[in-house]
Amino acid sequence: MDGLCGIYALVNGISVLVQNRLSTTDLSDLFKDLVRALYRRNHRKKTRNGTPIEFIWEGTNVHDISLLLRTSRAFLARHGLTLTWSRPLQGAGRPATLNQYWDRLKSRFDECENRCVAIIDYNFDGVDGEEGHWTCVERVTARTMKLLDSSLSIHSPRGVIRKGLCTLSEKTPKRPYQLFGHNVYLVQIRPVE
Repeated sequence: MDGLCGIYALVNGISVLVQNRLSTTDLSDLFKDLVRALYRRNHRKKTRNGTPIEFIWEGTNVHDISLLLRTSRAFLARHGLTLTWSRPLQGAGRPATLNQYWDRLKSRFDECENRCVAIIDYNFDGVDGEEGHWTCVERVTARTMKLLDSSLSIHSPRGVIRKGLCTLSEKTPKRPYQLFGHNVYLVQIRPVE
């Protein structure tokens, strides 16, 4: 319905990681800050002929996720929390196979003792054809990724993506989820030291 899945993924992940250190009002304020940041970035690129609200339907790209992470870091710093992130499947860690993707992501979750989330990007076949989607992964097992997603009914009705349904190459009817190793952010939060 909208292109704000990157914002939803990040707010969902942060809400789990802060473990009641932020109120519902604080999380709502974070959401507003993220929407404002995305609006400012995308609206300045538009000609005056467009309407200000059009950015909502344009989707979220990898550059937007970086902006949203920086905005979240500034917001959380005002609340005595430090947000850090890495891109564990970039560079030398970039996977060539689905097994490498899965094993490397699971390994990072194991290293942080599941006190992290991953913001990931994938494509799937939606009602209007191929769609891209950002989601928040709360846990990775040998065969599944547990999601925190605001649109579970559309993308993954049970809140789980099974490894057997994924691919790093072209989607097929048996593997409808195309994952992108270069679009994975591992996010952690800790108190300011």
